[in-house]
Formats: sequence, C-alpha cells, structure tokens
Amino acid sequence: MIKILGLVISDNNNSAFKSKSMKESHNVLGQSIQQWSASSMTGITTDIQAITFEELEKFRQLVGKADMVVINWADQPLIASETIQGLLDRHKTEGNSASAIFGSCRREAISEAAIYIFNSSELTAKLDALDVLNLSREVLKQIFLSLKDTNKILSEDYREFLAVTDRIALAEAVSVLRDRILGEIMLSGVTIMDPASTYIDANVYIGEDTIILPNTILEGNTAIGEDCTIGPNSRLSNCKIGNNAEVVNSVAIDSSVGDQTHVGPFAYLRPGSMIGSNVKIGDFVEIKKAVIGDRTKISHLTYVGDAEVGSNVNIGCGVVFVNYDGKHKNRTVVGDNSFIGCNTNLVSPVVVHKDAYIAAGSTITDEVPENSLAIARERQVIKEGWVIKKNMKR
Repeated sequence: MIKILGLVISDNNNSAFKSKSMKESHNVLGQSIQQWSASSMTGITTDIQAITFEELEKFRQLVGKADMVVINWADQPLIASETIQGLLDRHKTEGNSASAIFGSCRREAISEAAIYIFNSSELTAKLDALDVLNLSREVLKQIFLSLKDTNKILSEDYREFLAVTDRIALAEAVSVLRDRILGEIMLSGVTIMDPASTYIDANVYIGEDTIILPNTILEGNTAIGEDCTIGPNSRLSNCKIGNNAEVVNSVAIDSSVGDQTHVGPFAYLRPGSMIGSNVKIGDFVEIKKAVIGDRTKISHLTYVGDAEVGSNVNIGCGVVFVNYDGKHKNRTVVGDNSFIGCNTNLVSPVVVHKDAYIAAGSTITDEVPENSLAIARERQVIKEGWVIKKNMKR
C-alpha cells in the first residue's frame, strides 16, 4: 500500500495580518485556519503533519518515511478535499513524478498559490541538490518546475486558492466557508431563513425540520434536535438542544435544553445549566450552573445560580437565588412540586423540600419542610388616617 503524507506548511509571515498570534491560529467558524487547511487532506491520508518553513530537517525526515507527499499551505483554508482527491487520482493514473494545481488566472503563469503532490524519492533528491537553509514557496515551485513527467492543472475555482494573509482575506474565507456549511445543513433538511445573517460552526449538528431564524450564531460542538426553532437573534455555544425546543432571542453557553422546552426571549443560560423537558425559561431569566427539572416554569425576571430545582416547580417573577456570601458560592435545593412566590430571596445554602410553598416577598434562610408554607416578611400594618394626621396629603 502506498504511504501518503499530508503536510501543512506555515511561512510564519504575519506582517500583513497584524496580530499578536499567528494568522493560521485564528478561528474561522469553529476551526483554526490551519485546521481547515489540514481538513482538505483527511480523505486521502490519516498522517497529516504541520511544519514551518524553518523546519527543513523535520521536512526531510517526514518525507523520507512516505511514498508520496501532498502539500498545502497553512493559510489556504478553502481547498476542497475533492480537489486534492482528483489531483491524486490523476497523479497515480498518469505515473507523474509530481503534480500540482495552481490558482493562477492564466495557464502560462504559475502563482504562489498551489497544491503539490510529489513522489518522495524524487522530492528528496531534488531538495538535496539545492543549497538551501529553509523551505519556501519558491523552493518548492523550483523543485516542481525542475522535475520531468509533471502534471500542472489550473484551478477552475480561483477562490479555493485564497491565502488568508490579512483581515480582508479572512472575511472572504469566512464567507466562502459559511456558504459551504450552510449549504450542507440546508440540504440535510434544515430551514435557514436568512443565510446572510446566520453563522454556524463546522462541528454543529442540526436535526431535520428545525428552523433557524435570522441573526443566529451556533458555535462549537452545539447539537440541536429535530423540529426546533432557534432564533431570531440567538447565540448557542457548545449546547445540546432536544427535539421540539425553542430558543428565542437568547444566549446559551455550555448548557443543555430538553425536549419541548421554551427558552426566551432574552434568557441567558450560563455554563453548567441543565434544563429538563417541557420547561419554560422566560424573559430576562438567568440560569447558572443549575439543574432544572422537567415541567418547571421560571417565567420572568429571575436569577437561578448554583441550584438544583426539581420537577413541576413554579418560580415566580423576581425570585433570586442568593448564592454568594462574599467569599463562597453556595447551593440551593428546591424539591419537586414546590411553589416559590414572587420576589422571594432564597439565601444559600438552603433547602426547600418537595410540595412546599414560599409566600411572595419572603427572604428564606432556613430549611423549609415538605408540605409547609414559609412566610418570611413583616406583617402588614394599616394606620388609619395617618396621611391626614401627618399632613402628607398631596
């Protein structure tokens, strides 16, 4: 079996990109530019290595262990795997010593943008004959031109050979890759209402008959089930969303949402939020590092942090889980079928057992037993005629 080596080579030239980190490390829709460049070879070999122009000796060692070498540049993220596979097939069929696809607009001109395939023995021999200290695009082009029995192809899609050398090229690369990703997702049975305002990372999964509304961003390893509605104006990062769920005008990070659960509008699920099925997380609700049981309702203006909330719980408007004592974050537990009245403060650590009720306006600092009603507020006092006596009438 022919051993094929994939090489992704970086020139370490960051002058036009103007960044504290190397251009190849910048994120484009869930992967670095270099990872996109490497992914173009995943269909032809599992041995893919990344090196820089300065690593000439490492280049020699790697090439010496393979029969063929496929070379892409680390700043060329748009090369399609089908393009390289097609070149490799022709290289093998025609028995060439080297093959290349160039991104030039004229067949006579050989641009700097290229994909190379070399037979390792001939590449090594030519490289040994050259007196060079480092690799370069020019060196590899010189070797290619010096070999006999080569195959030179001009790319039909010049965009494939876009090199991300500055921020303008980065934006162009994002546009091309986004179109590819969204196209694959739509062909899999997902409706994207406005592709122009939708950004979805490469590793995101979306089930059939889900609808993605405008201005939605899906990041990381997010997985969304079937028959969901996501958006508008929503961002999900590394989230798992069940079937028939809705996320409206909301942000969720490192969280999970169960089947038939509604989130939003204007909800914020912070890392560690685990929301059950048939749950309502309403407007201006923030959840952080909390487990919310099935059929629970948290409808508006509530903060739930560092908590375990059971099933079929109703949490009223304005409830605050007071989880921070100035030094430590403490945990609150609310049992199944409990009712937490509006404007309640649950001062952690505290336990509200199942089937308990908390009266509106209470500040709860002690354990509430099962089937109990807790009232923690001043009793209302009426002073008849007080306004007239104090001359406070307006």
